Amino acid sequence: MAKHTVADGERLADIAAASGFRRVKTIWDHPPNADLKRRRVNHSILAPGDVVEVPALEPFTKQGNTNTVHAFRVQAPLVSLAIRVQDPDAKPLADRACPVAVGGDVADKKSKRAVQADKKTDGKGAVAPDVTLAVAELELAVAPAGSSPAAPVPPEARFFGKTRRLRPANTIAGQQARLNNLGYFAGFSEKDTDQLAWALEEFQFDHPPLKVNGRSDDEATFNKLAQVHGDLGPKEKIPKS
Repeated sequence: MAKHTVADGERLADIAAASGFRRVKTIWDHPPNADLKRRRVNHSILAPGDVVEVPALEPFTKQGNTNTVHAFRVQAPLVSLAIRVQDPDAKPLADRACPVAVGGDVADKKSKRAVQADKKTDGKGAVAPDVTLAVAELELAVAPAGSSPAAPVPPEARFFGKTRRLRPANTIAGQQARLNNLGYFAGFSEKDTDQLAWALEEFQFDHPPLKVNGRSDDEATFNKLAQVHGDLGPKEKIPKS
């Protein structure tokens, strides 16, 4: 067993892959990680400095005849990524052709990105790109209502996103990221306390019976924020710290 300190932008899936594990749950359900599991709830959202206990890796063995070629196929680990696309009024952009470009750097227009042209949002505006651990950024092009992937037209909207560096919802940075993703501008620096308080008040007002207090340490608020954002289930909760 070895201890691993989480780096900025690192997910448990990255740690598992680097340690030779095919399944994240092997590490997540390891008994010494029980306290980390209680504090973070979602294994995809860890904070820099968190310590993960990585169990010893048991080697895979397979018997075969000598003087014979044996083929083994290893599939790259996939990451579950769910995105819901909404307009400025929080209404879903439903049943839209939504080609997704994954990989590369969205800030570099010359970088190459693999386009998944057949993607489409469902009735709630959700779309699920196929991504591997190597994907860090993506771009969604949402087509106008009624158009199809087979007949490309100029997109009605474009969305850019990153798949890493989402901090826990009980942290300032984590709340700012989620609020910004949901359309409540909360600033980008932890020094933007007034802007964060304003965004929290707007979110609280839109989600009764939350108290409209603008406080980042309000447990009901940051749990509701994580649930609306999609990284917690309706009955899951994370503690204050």
